[in-house]
Amino acid sequence: MAARFLGNPPLTLEVSRVIRAPAEEVYAAMQRIFPKRPYRLSLVDHHGADPLDGGVLVFNTPAYSYTTTKADQSFAYEMGLAELKQLLFSLRRLDTSPPSTELTVRASLTHGQKHNLWVGGSVSGVFGVGGGLAGAAAGVALGIGGLAAGAAAAGFLAGGALAMLGWRRGYRWGLGRGEKAIRHLIGSIAVDIETGGGFSSPKPLPNPFSGFLREGTEG
Repeated sequence: MAARFLGNPPLTLEVSRVIRAPAEEVYAAMQRIFPKRPYRLSLVDHHGADPLDGGVLVFNTPAYSYTTTKADQSFAYEMGLAELKQLLFSLRRLDTSPPSTELTVRASLTHGQKHNLWVGGSVSGVFGVGGGLAGAAAGVALGIGGLAAGAAAAGFLAGGALAMLGWRRGYRWGLGRGEKAIRHLIGSIAVDIETGGGFSSPKPLPNPFSGFLREGTEG
């Protein structure tokens, strides 16, 4: 029912990227990035054998809070739009030179689709009732009382259909935002590896006149 209501979207979201680094470096970058803002992912489970080669790491996504600034929890906001509660990460070593690793992120969409069915279905029902009442009122006003029931039925169907189509578009928009946020997360891992495990400001250059000033003071 949820699939039909939402226009048969996929049941699983999957994003992959090949990172030109050994699995150990990718895993170390994940350990550095995931606990920090804005991601704040927490490890809750592990499936399979070696997490560096095929094992699955299960992370809970952070919950969005309206009492915190949006800049500090932008990832939580995007995950909330897509209704993604958990993300599953897996690494796969690639036989390339130099060594490369395929990082794949998966998320089940079943929970979010069920929730959208109940909420979106209720909203569509309200719009359908409103459309039915408007159709019946229009039939009576035009003096076609005998057709008021038909006008009410047509208004109900039209109002419900429009609300359903609008809800479908909103759901796919939120899902696209969530997928984009996951791609940015994977991009952050690749950048972290390329910059040597962190991006910090360069050390200030020494003052070329410092020695001259000290000598002048002593003289």
